[in-house]
This record gives sequence, C-alpha cells and structure tokens, in this order.
Amino acid sequence: MVEGVSFFNTGSIEGFMTASSFIVSISTRLIMQTLAEKPTR
Repeated sequence: MVEGVSFFNTGSIEGFMTASSFIVSISTRLIMQTLAEKPTR
C-alpha cells in the first residue's frame, strides 16, 4: 500500500492515468452488466 502511495506521489501523471484507466474499466464493466441485465427493446 505504501509503495502505491509513493508511486502516486512520485509520478502524479502516470498514477493519474493508471487510476483513471482502472476506474474506466470498472465503470465500463458495470455499465455492460446493467445493459446485459436489462431487456433490450
């Protein structure tokens, strides 16, 4: 956990890109799941 914090502190841009891509992947997965559960009309 400490290594991750230091990584975010040392490389703010790289850490931001990694965090943003991680959040986007999770949000996309949730959206795809909700769309799959809802009946398409």
